[in-house]
Amino acid sequence: MYKRNIIKEKTEEELAAQAKGLTELCGILESFEIEYYLSGGTLLGIIREGDFIKWDWDVEIAVKSEEIISRYNELLIVFKQRGFNLHSKNTRNSNFKLNLLKYDTRYEILGYYYEDGFRKRMRSKMPAIFFTPGCIKTLRGGNFQVLNPPKEYLHYNYGDWQTPLKTKNRAEYTTNTSRNHPDLMELIKNILRIG
Repeated sequence: MYKRNIIKEKTEEELAAQAKGLTELCGILESFEIEYYLSGGTLLGIIREGDFIKWDWDVEIAVKSEEIISRYNELLIVFKQRGFNLHSKNTRNSNFKLNLLKYDTRYEILGYYYEDGFRKRMRSKMPAIFFTPGCIKTLRGGNFQVLNPPKEYLHYNYGDWQTPLKTKNRAEYTTNTSRNHPDLMELIKNILRIG
């Protein structure tokens, strides 16, 4: 019987390949002069584990929607040339997302738009101040920009970020304040990908 909630841990070889892909991806974003910030479980792993979290199967990169939306077609060409496969995309300002696959890893580029002092997307939000350049962290020999200040972001997003939780249920590991609560019309537009 197949069990959906089994959480597999990545091997050392898989983690090394994941880091290689992250370096390649961030290099592409830098070449387009798009500010990026490691976020979510990727940043949590850097701060808490000093590495990727072995059971976190995606790599999260936050960007400002206004910097990437107008250039995503150009980016897709370069990503493809560099061996990244597009798994899915959403090009709406309120929920911009590129899911790219390489080295058996899903790399998520998540666009956040600005509104009322926050950076938001469909289901999450954070104070815009976290998108302040200048905080560089090392991960597997590479230097990457992260949301700043990282521990304040982690507390805002996860609450008790120091206690590891092995779950796929976002409601169990994120705080209510970090969740955006869009109205019904916005949810419908997102599902239909209009507007």
